[in-house]
Amino acid sequence: MANATEDSMPKKKQGAKSRRSPWWNSECSKALRDLKHPPDNRSRNARRACLRGAIRRACKSHADQVCKAASIGNVFRFTNWYKGKRRAPLPPIRFGGGLVTVPQQKAIALTDKFFPKATSSWVSLKPLGIPQAPERPWHNITKEEIETALASSSNTSSPGAFGTNYRLLKWAFSVRPNPILNLYNGCLTLGYHPSCLRNAVIAVIPKPNCSNMSDPKSYQPILLLETLSKCLEKVVTRCLIFEAGKFNLIPHSQFGGRDMTSCADAGLCLTHNTRTQWALGNHVLLLTMDVSGYFNNVDHARLIFTLKRLGYAHEICQWIQSYLLKRTAQPKIDETLCDPINLPAVGIPQGSPLSPILSSIYSIPLLRAIQDPQALTYAYVDDFSILAFSNSHASNTTILQNIANTANNTLRALGLEFELPKSNLIHFTSCKQQPSNAQITLTHDLGTSVITPKVVVRWLGFYLDQKLNFKEHVRYMANKANAILAGLHMLADTVKGMSMRHARILFIACVRPILTYGSLIWFHGGSPEHSKPLQQTPYTIASIPPIHIYLQRLNTNAATKLRALPRHAEISCRLPKAWDSHDPTLPHPPKPKRCQTAVPSPIVRLAALSHPESEFQTLYLNPPWVPENPFPGRLQFAFPPAGSPKDCQAKIAENANRLIDALAHKGTLIGFSDGSKEVRLGVRKVGVGYSIVWKKEEVAKFSGGIGPRADIFDAKMLALALIVRRCTRFAKSHNILRIHIFLDNLAAVRIINKCSPHAAQYASILFRKEAHTFLQGNARRSIVVQWIPGHSKIKGNKRADKLANAGLDSCPTPFFNRTATWAKCRATQRAAKSWGRLWAEHPHSKTVQKHIPRPPALKLHPIFQNPSIPRSVSSRLIHVMTGHGCFGEYKARMPFINGSAKCQCGDPNQTIPHLLFHCPLAKDSRKLLFEAAPDLNPATLFGTPKGLEAVAKFIYHSGIGLYK
Repeated sequence: MANATEDSMPKKKQGAKSRRSPWWNSECSKALRDLKHPPDNRSRNARRACLRGAIRRACKSHADQVCKAASIGNVFRFTNWYKGKRRAPLPPIRFGGGLVTVPQQKAIALTDKFFPKATSSWVSLKPLGIPQAPERPWHNITKEEIETALASSSNTSSPGAFGTNYRLLKWAFSVRPNPILNLYNGCLTLGYHPSCLRNAVIAVIPKPNCSNMSDPKSYQPILLLETLSKCLEKVVTRCLIFEAGKFNLIPHSQFGGRDMTSCADAGLCLTHNTRTQWALGNHVLLLTMDVSGYFNNVDHARLIFTLKRLGYAHEICQWIQSYLLKRTAQPKIDETLCDPINLPAVGIPQGSPLSPILSSIYSIPLLRAIQDPQALTYAYVDDFSILAFSNSHASNTTILQNIANTANNTLRALGLEFELPKSNLIHFTSCKQQPSNAQITLTHDLGTSVITPKVVVRWLGFYLDQKLNFKEHVRYMANKANAILAGLHMLADTVKGMSMRHARILFIACVRPILTYGSLIWFHGGSPEHSKPLQQTPYTIASIPPIHIYLQRLNTNAATKLRALPRHAEISCRLPKAWDSHDPTLPHPPKPKRCQTAVPSPIVRLAALSHPESEFQTLYLNPPWVPENPFPGRLQFAFPPAGSPKDCQAKIAENANRLIDALAHKGTLIGFSDGSKEVRLGVRKVGVGYSIVWKKEEVAKFSGGIGPRADIFDAKMLALALIVRRCTRFAKSHNILRIHIFLDNLAAVRIINKCSPHAAQYASILFRKEAHTFLQGNARRSIVVQWIPGHSKIKGNKRADKLANAGLDSCPTPFFNRTATWAKCRATQRAAKSWGRLWAEHPHSKTVQKHIPRPPALKLHPIFQNPSIPRSVSSRLIHVMTGHGCFGEYKARMPFINGSAKCQCGDPNQTIPHLLFHCPLAKDSRKLLFEAAPDLNPATLFGTPKGLEAVAKFIYHSGIGLYK
């Protein structure tokens, strides 16, 4: 394969000419030509200055275009601008009693520390608590699986030794999918992974905050695998994760390397269990341990034995065994790709998509070995923790020592060991309990280790204190966020700094995630002392609500996902008794007394924000190897062209009308569905409606309500599912082969056939059942679901809208107590109302009352999203709105600001109303204000987008508020 790659894609000879910069434009090229071949008699220095000016303008223009497309999701890619490429060589590495400086010797020294020399002799091939499951069949890889794997891959991912990236692989698969599909299926059928794909490039990355850079332990290896191999690994990983979740193969106390889990889930369970034991009068002790070199010490034989015990197909086990054996790696040291080295027959490549799920499967015996009624275990890949509880601290230490010794023996049977120097111990004490300094002593091969308790420990990114009030966590995160915010203040300079939109993006992407990390655990809604250190920062940027309002919104949104968790998940089992996933065998907090003021469990608090009968979501409905659309030619979904402007909607509607007329003549069954929402007398009404037309006559219609706790998206999804059910039944009875449905909601058209968990999944299940059954009955049948613009003079769409509005008056038939879409929409509305109420209660200056007449909004005002307004103008607009700027009255109030308070026109007091309405120096520019508000009413000028745009133009032309 390597030879074929070299023959088909010969290496291009690289000369001294560098790659053209992306900012280079035609003006730069013309200036460079003028410098080389003078067209006039200007001096060389003048032409050189012209080139420098062209380059400066081109760089600024390119940066503006790139920043214009910046969003919260892609803002971190701008860090590549300053990182550059590392050119400095690695320092000498200590190896064999001396220092090595040659790249090949450095590679030997580093890989000698990175990878173990051999597998452990203690590895056991006994079940270790894993029952034998029946072997499940293997299914061939489908084209859709590869497309899904490639769609989630980045084109900028680092290539392997072949030098091919995902962009090339996506192009090759789109042109010739069969060779790649046959290669992957052949690998799984034969249980063989090509040897050329087992080679990896090792990129050596220095670890942060290491003082001795000559120590090989100060570096970490990153394996760059071949993209052709990683795509196959992604396909197999999806199958492993699906079967692990579908058949509950991995204990739910393992929170890493699987789907539907996170660090926050582990923190919620730990806090819930601790507070529950406190409520029962018990003492609680936590021990955290880290497995040393976990990924690099996984025994291959033991891993394959575990996979077979879990019932994975023989083809998967054989292929994984071949994938792990006889691997090679080429370290890249100081821009030198060293010779391949043979990796030991132990370990999992850390850069592989397989490593998280395989490591979680490998740790199953460790979690099953601990069966103690007075202890609970938590694991996140290689982080292992034990929570012991009893009636005394001394009993907890005894329990932990026994469990830790059992875990150490089990870990030895897996060929692993704990890195005890990294272990932490903490006694959790309630307000009625006394702290303890009881230590624990753990035995291991080299002797014993004494672990002393700490006041604060760091676990999965959370800072846990003895009282479990998370004050240290909040203080640390607030200090870290404020440090970043200080740099953001410098970037958001008034005149030449970034725009308000970009400052807001940076705050949301860089600052707010730090402030809110773990907030589901420590924010209780009614404890303002937690949020006080965090409330000072968000007020500095527009359209960012106070942090406690945002945290409440996060909690409500998280509560909507409780019914989307697996039934046997750790959080689901600890929900209150009214929930169907409640596990009565687990300890639960007793019902609080009426006068009790203790902090509730975070899981109980989240459950109170939702309802046991809210909308649920079903997991693992469709295996990865079964395509979501098994009828690609007969079940079609028509979308508008990507990025279609609103001006094109009229043309799309016109084409849709022509299509509807043509379909009516062909005898196609045509359907129109819609949803409606309205608030009447304070009560939300949601209606659904559809109309079915055949041969230009309406043959069926429906209108109904779905309850007050639903949203417009639920109505449109349900209407689409109901119309498909009615159309298929009508088509069967009248022998109609083609169905064409129109809908004005693009999101519903996109996900109606998806079986993955999402909002209104019940509608997708109904749609898939009816549509797929109809298409299976006859190979000539077809269904098309097409998007059309709403309110665009399409007769059928107007009819469906009218029927949906009629459904508002009917008696509602709710499916759930509340839908997920309604809950999230309500959380957003409550956040906006709470912020508006807080704004109204807070005293403001007269300037702010006049110039900010509208309550705050969660979306940035359109005036600050307009890229045509310069930064200097938008900043002075904020100064005018707040009264804090380079104005005479502000200088008079602030003695530390130098300058006269007089206006340049001679008025003794330069106020903002004087500059806007009376200053004769701005008389010519004031006509812009009169065009927007003839009476110059501040409520019109500052309360409407047109008025604010006029004020911005006035500031630009008059030049008021400039620093002088």
